[in-house]
Formats: sequence, C-alpha cells, structure tokens
Amino acid sequence: MKYITISLCLFFLSYSGIFSTKNEKPKLDKHQFLVKVTYQNPNYLNPWKKKTPDIRIGVGTYIGKNQLLLPGSLLEHSTLVEVQSPQDSISKIASIKKINVEANLGLIEVIDADSIFDKTEIIEFKSNIVSNTAVKVLSQDSQGEVSNKSAELGKIQMETYADGRIELPSIELSSNEKLHGNGELILDKSSKQALGILYYFNNTKNNGRIIPGKIINLFLNMKSKFPFKGFFFQPINNQVTQDFYGLGDKQTGVLVAEVILDSTAYNLLKTEDVIIKIGNYSIDNQGRFQHPVYGNLPLSYLFHSGEDLGFTYGSKIPLEIIRNKKKENISLVLKEFPESSIQIPFGNPQNYKPGYLMVGGFVFMELNEFYLKEWGRNWRSSVDKKMLYKLDYHKFRKSKSSAKRIIFISQIFPDESNNGFHDMRQEYVEKINGKEVSDLSQIYSEIGKLKDEDWIVFTLDSGTEIPIPAKDLNNLNLRIMKNFQIQQPYIQPSAE
Repeated sequence: MKYITISLCLFFLSYSGIFSTKNEKPKLDKHQFLVKVTYQNPNYLNPWKKKTPDIRIGVGTYIGKNQLLLPGSLLEHSTLVEVQSPQDSISKIASIKKINVEANLGLIEVIDADSIFDKTEIIEFKSNIVSNTAVKVLSQDSQGEVSNKSAELGKIQMETYADGRIELPSIELSSNEKLHGNGELILDKSSKQALGILYYFNNTKNNGRIIPGKIINLFLNMKSKFPFKGFFFQPINNQVTQDFYGLGDKQTGVLVAEVILDSTAYNLLKTEDVIIKIGNYSIDNQGRFQHPVYGNLPLSYLFHSGEDLGFTYGSKIPLEIIRNKKKENISLVLKEFPESSIQIPFGNPQNYKPGYLMVGGFVFMELNEFYLKEWGRNWRSSVDKKMLYKLDYHKFRKSKSSAKRIIFISQIFPDESNNGFHDMRQEYVEKINGKEVSDLSQIYSEIGKLKDEDWIVFTLDSGTEIPIPAKDLNNLNLRIMKNFQIQQPYIQPSAE
C-alpha cells in the first residue's frame, strides 16, 4: 500500500488540471474513466487529531449500471469520490457500492450519470488466469489521452493485496514504459479481452502486479466473503524432519505451524499435523500442488480461490493428514477469516478507527499495526523492538480466554499532577486496581465505578505502579484537555 500511495501522489501532480479547468475535454477511453478520490486518513499516533485531507487519482473500468470498477485501495478513508465525464470537464459525484479489501477491489456508482456513459463500452474480464504473455496496458497521459503501452505478464503468485489478510492469486507485470498502477486496464494482444487491472507498479524496477479477471469476476458476482484456510504452515526441508513426523519415503507434505482461533480449522487441525493431501491434490514439501491448468501453485489457492476446482465457500474439503505418525482423514468447511481471532489489529486499515483514553494526562491506546506504520516506510527498523515482537508473535489470540487487546501508554501530557512520569513512553499496562486489563472500554468502565476516596492504580509489565487519586479527576482531565486542545478524554477504537 505504501508504494501505491507514492505512485498515486506523483500521478496526481500530472493530472491536477483535469478536474479543475472547465474548458478542457480530455480524450478518455471508451472503457475507463478518471476517478478523483478525496480522502482523510486517521491519525494513529494522535487519534484526537485529524490528518490533512488529500487526493488520489485513479482509473475506473465501466461494468454497466452506471458503475465503475477500480482498486479498493484508492477508496480507503474516502470523503468524496468524483468521476470525470468524457463529454466535458464537469465531474460527477459517485457513491461507493462495495469494497472488498482482500481482493483490493471497489465498486462505485455515479449518482447523476446523465449521458456520461452513452459512448462507453462494457468489456468482460476473462475468468481464466493468463500469464507469461505479451499484453497491452491502457494508460492515460497528462492530458487524459489514452495510449496502448506494451507489457509482459509473468508468473502467477499468491499474495495479500494492499495489506489484506488472505492470499489470492495475482500476476507479475513488467514494462519499460511509464505506468501508474492505479487501475489501468490490461488487455490481450487483440484488445478484445480484459485480463485484469493494474493495482501497483514501480517505475524504478519496471514491474508491478495485476488483479486477474478471475478475482474480479468473483468480486462482482460474490454473495459471500473469500474463504480462509484457518492455519499457517511451514515446509519440511530435510529427511530428518520428514522421518520425525512419520512421512514415508515417497510421501510429501507440510507442517501445520499455527491454527487460528475461531477459524474453520480450529479444533480440527493441530500444530505439528502434517498435511499430505487436500481433496484430490497431493501437497509437496514446499506447500504446493499441481493445478491442472496453471501448474505448481501454493496450497492457499485451493482454500481461498479454488472454486474452479470445486473448493467453494461453505463446501466441505477432505484433508489427509499425519498426526502422531498415523494417517487420519478429516473434513474442513471453507469459511471466512475470523475477526474474533485478532488480538493486535493489522492488515488493511479501511474499517479500523483508532481510539484512546486519557486519564490524568496518561494516554492509553490499544496496540495496532497502523500505529507502528506511522514511523514511515522502514517502520519495522524504526519502531520499538518490544512492540515489533508483540506484533509478530501476539497478533492472534491464543485462546478464548486470552486478552482481547494489548494496552500501552503512548505518551503523557505534562502536568504538575504527573511529575516524575513525563518521559514515559510505550509502556505496557497489565492491571488496573489488581484486575487484568483487556481493552480500553474495560479501563473506562472501571474508572467510572470509583468513588472520590478511591485511587486508580495502573500496574505496568515492568512492575511499576502509577497511582492516580479519583478525587477531582474530572477537573484534572478538563484542565489537561484545555491545555492540549483535546475535545474529549475517551474515544473507543472500532473495527466496522
């Protein structure tokens, strides 16, 4: 996602006049339209503030019914969506019909279309994934005029689009021409069939990624979410490991490394199970199977996008495993990713709203990946290593009884009442008045129960205790809020 933002910002600079000058009449494509998205990202470091609104420019492909298809990442935290008319320079307001963050696809509908789509043609996307071939990319210059640019499709790979959580197939694309990666249409040599849309391109490296027609058609027709396999695995790379887990000389498979709480695999698979077969497909030691058309693909294809092989949402998939060196057969029902399994919010930020709780100048927050990403492109090298460790190893809840969220003190607003703590940053909170902390709402609720003669005692993971008298806490909070221009002491984080 970070690469997309950079390329789109550069792209907008060259298009800045298209939506502002009424006399211009850009020659737009018969399939695609320029889309201007005004957005305002949340402030994950300081949730009581708002970030400055900004602009993204993308390309939407017409699919009929006054609707355009485009990369979903263009629509993140949008406040206004406008579509450029090919007849004149007046923009049309559009509403968001749906977004699927896993497929990185969005659908917008022009509210008052008039004649904007009169000369537009609907093009169908090819459901079969096409790879390793020459293609055309419909691109637009700074005047909005369309040109066909040459590119080559590479191999199929499984990846998470724009910080999604489920791996889906994408196709590598390479080109020596300048591209934007903002939804350009990918066509075959004849220009009659659409193979996908370009959602990312790096002009320095001359390569990018496209969302194939297969995923686009699933998105357009889907009545459910993409299914999720519910576990993570690791390859079996040597004979010693193979012998230890009971694989025969001619058997291959992968080791279950983690089973996700509340997923379809929960209570079915166990860590250290060896998966040797999924449906009719044998799994090699790297976690790949032989697709009858596309060749060797990661096993995630079967669970997440294998409807062409009968692996549809809700279907029961037979698995052949080795457990404790004995062969067993189990069945796994394909269901969506379980949001309840998440302990540290991560992935796509589209539906996550940050929050905080300010108590006597101490700012409490729930640890999330979006907060850490505020440290920039190389955030994994810049953030506190303890936070990085927690993100990597405590991203998912380990059991139903485990804490819902990890609470930490992000900063302290200096006041005479909190002298001695002003330099404290990123300290983890374990208890409030002897009770285990689960989330911000619990802390807020506990404070609301206190009487004037009570004390609030926060216990940190270092053993440090922070005592705050309940008496006059409201007046103290009001004073600090006024001094630091904070509108309210508590905003509950939410994931819609």
